[in-house]
Amino acid sequence: MTAIFKKEQIFKFNPEIPENHASTIAEMPNGDLLAAWFGGSEEGNKDLAIYSSRLPKGTNEWTKPEIIADTKKQPDQNPLLFVDRKRAVWLFYVTFGIRGFAKGQYKSIIMYKKSFDNGFSWTEPEKLRPREGLWVRNVPIILKNNDILLPIYDNKAQPNCCYVMISEDDGETWETYGPITTVTGCAQGNVVQLSDGSLLMYMRTRSHPLHQFISMSHYKKIEYFPGRYVLKRESFTVGGYVWMSTSNDEGRTWSLPVETSLRNPNSGISLIRLNNGNLVLAFNDTHIGRSPLNIALSTDEGKTWSYRKTLESGEGEYSYPQLIQTSDGLIHVVYTNRRMTIKHAVFNEEWIKEGNSE
Repeated sequence: MTAIFKKEQIFKFNPEIPENHASTIAEMPNGDLLAAWFGGSEEGNKDLAIYSSRLPKGTNEWTKPEIIADTKKQPDQNPLLFVDRKRAVWLFYVTFGIRGFAKGQYKSIIMYKKSFDNGFSWTEPEKLRPREGLWVRNVPIILKNNDILLPIYDNKAQPNCCYVMISEDDGETWETYGPITTVTGCAQGNVVQLSDGSLLMYMRTRSHPLHQFISMSHYKKIEYFPGRYVLKRESFTVGGYVWMSTSNDEGRTWSLPVETSLRNPNSGISLIRLNNGNLVLAFNDTHIGRSPLNIALSTDEGKTWSYRKTLESGEGEYSYPQLIQTSDGLIHVVYTNRRMTIKHAVFNEEWIKEGNSE
């Protein structure tokens, strides 16, 4: 089969909305692709809102971004789009009070809205759980027993840790299981169900015991169109490796996490299981910074990652990927492009296999 690959910006940079990050994507019941992300002046600021853009089925142009969630005088971040088995579309996201981002994020609340018309209109926001400090980043999965499993993480706990929320009644009620803890702290779990029914979770690390944790920021002048410039913050963190845990009871209990051999600079990852059982991972294959952004393929359910491909490289931040496989079998990923725009790429397994075999 011929390799397929295409990538594009979902929208052009808008200096009035200079920071865009943490994107999500889902295939709507009508075949459209819907993407969402948070945008505003800077992460943690009260003007942040959840924006969305649509790629109508059979077209090649994304629609103009529009706001689909905006809590008055509070930042909204980390949207997730998810389609349940009844074809309802869920939008999960986080909102929190303003106390500066470092402390304000501890007051976070997970919210949700629902759409019954392919994401064109949404219900009023509701709290998923009133407990403060919890965050979402990676989309739920539907297990073989039809449970919905939503990975969440606790930014208030020290060190940070992961949980899962599970619904046995299509999202009417939820129970929380965990915590899943590591010596370095972990966050933003990704869960797939393997062929034997067990669950595999990959988690972002927070720091590494063999390295002093470092977080550095500076501002870089970037030309966004000829003769006009914008100052953009670039952050760098030193990390360790992706953490892994497993469950043999459909997410109710989890094994003691262990480090994989996959590098992680304290940055988001995305893991999905394809229809044929192979796994695809999007991650920053580095110990420092958020470039390059890489795609890896495992044909043995995560035991090895035999094929790897670079999606983006060079200066700046290419981060927070989120993967899906659509009904036509193609793989899609959305990700942060230097915090300025959101990019979308579509490819197949053959494109990944064109890379160097590990």
